Amino acid sequence: MASIRKSLTQTFATTYLKLILQVVGLIVLARLLGPEEIGIYTIAAVFVGFAQELRNFAVGHYIIQEPDLTPHRFRAAFSVTLILGFSMGLALYLAAPFAGTLYGEPGIESILSLVALNFLLVPFGTIVLAYFRREMQFGKIMLVETASTMVHTATGIILAYIGFSYMSLAWAAIAGTVTTLLLAQLMRPAGIPWLPGVREIKRVFSFGLYMTGSTMVGRLGIDIPSLIIGKTLGMPAVGLLSRGSSLVRIFDRLIVQGARPVIMPYLSAKKRSGGELDTSYLYAVTCVSGMAWPFFISLALLADPVVNLVLGPKWTEIIPLLSVWVLAPSLRMLTPFAQDLFVASGSVKLFFRLQTYMISVHVVVVTLAAFHSLQALIIAFSISQFIQQAIVSPAIYRLIKTDLRAHWKAVVPSVYVALTTAIAVSVSIFLTDSPDTRPLTELSAASFAALLGWITGCYMVKHPLLTEFKRIVSAIWHHSRRLMNSRQSAK
Repeated sequence: MASIRKSLTQTFATTYLKLILQVVGLIVLARLLGPEEIGIYTIAAVFVGFAQELRNFAVGHYIIQEPDLTPHRFRAAFSVTLILGFSMGLALYLAAPFAGTLYGEPGIESILSLVALNFLLVPFGTIVLAYFRREMQFGKIMLVETASTMVHTATGIILAYIGFSYMSLAWAAIAGTVTTLLLAQLMRPAGIPWLPGVREIKRVFSFGLYMTGSTMVGRLGIDIPSLIIGKTLGMPAVGLLSRGSSLVRIFDRLIVQGARPVIMPYLSAKKRSGGELDTSYLYAVTCVSGMAWPFFISLALLADPVVNLVLGPKWTEIIPLLSVWVLAPSLRMLTPFAQDLFVASGSVKLFFRLQTYMISVHVVVVTLAAFHSLQALIIAFSISQFIQQAIVSPAIYRLIKTDLRAHWKAVVPSVYVALTTAIAVSVSIFLTDSPDTRPLTELSAASFAALLGWITGCYMVKHPLLTEFKRIVSAIWHHSRRLMNSRQSAK
């Protein structure tokens, strides 16, 4: 448990550093680029995302979970990344004119033609990072990903400022990839083979086929609204959807994505050693929901100051949508690490089938809504997520040999914590409600109140997060004392 806490600390440090840089970029770029420019890049990013999932082919997941990663198997994994990287890069370049014509936006073609270069570079860096994750060497990952995000953000801001418009985001992606590639090669472990190979390539393809099918289906569910709205409501609506999603997904990037690089290797290692997964998985659900639900309910209550402060006056149409927008990700926090659980337990085919069912429902629901309005689409997200939870939860219960009662027991404490947080934030809003109150003042006061409400709720129900919180505070205190003592000894 100590080792996983250390790994989580490193990955969360990485996530927070990256998120700080990304939020800075979000705030600055929201004032430099308008909804239409963001919309053009978002549509191009959808096509890139599909090609990226095919290029990945779950090779990173394969390297992490492979029980016996021999040199031949590593070379085979490298071969797959090279073949698909070059193939997807060429395909994206050739598809660029078609995509631009489909939406009547030459900018989409320009972005895709440039970003296709990324696919030639990515394989050489990601294969090394996957090995670092397998070995839980998250300190190295922190250095690479933080530096890459820093270069990506700085490039995007500088180029947008001097007039590159949506192309500034494309060049930022290239700069981030080059940074990742260079640093990964500088820290490349001596034992990793340099040359590709085909001896075990069938094994890699066998794993990647179903896993990639799952991720592609999932990607379709995420991106289909943008593709439809781009045709029916126009690029400004796509821009609003993109920036609204950025706000709603902050928690996912802050917590879930921060924990995921550790959760899957941890569950995989536990499965390989013959351990049970139910306790570990439900504990993770308890902790994540205890942070997620207070965050989402606070975001809904503070939509006005958050949008005005983070995005600025160009994006105020998002404000009335956020109170409903947060429902879908709140429901998703009931099973935040479902994919990691299925992969770690070797049930990739089962997850592929479930993912296909879930995304089929999602695509139907959101497609019908996307032809009406952005508001209808946001409501559809919640309806779809409710149905998806009903599909995946029983399979999880069978996999970890638990039931709805145990799941409910795991999340009940988080419900109470969310309620105390909501009460504290509502009181703060009531006390600071004035036309003269600045968004930063209102948000600062509400954030402090939310923290007090969260701590109170955790204390009242003895939430496991309280124990983790105390452990972190204690570790910081003891570390500070050691530093002070060492300085006094030096004097």
